[in-house]
Amino acid sequence: RRVCHHHTRTALCESRDTLTAFARTLCGLLDSLRSAIARNAVSCARELFTAAGRGADPVVEMLTPTLIRRAAGGDQFLAEEATRALVAMVVHCGDGRVLSA
Repeated sequence: RRVCHHHTRTALCESRDTLTAFARTLCGLLDSLRSAIARNAVSCARELFTAAGRGADPVVEMLTPTLIRRAAGGDQFLAEEATRALVAMVVHCGDGRVLSA
């Protein structure tokens, strides 16, 4: 989360390969059975969308299905956090990418 919050432009958005690798790792953590790990991963996705804005467009399609699954899941606190991440994605990312995801 620190990298997403403080170093998004320099660490993630300059290299598409780095951003894609980061998103793949994040997808794995979003699917974690441990709720604390999944919640931190969802918070990290929200931070990524907020800080990177349109720079996160290449990974929107990769993260959206998992976030939707988490938003519809059984854990209330995890569903609320996933909903916040999806709202951040809609607000900060490109409209075309969000609609195609």
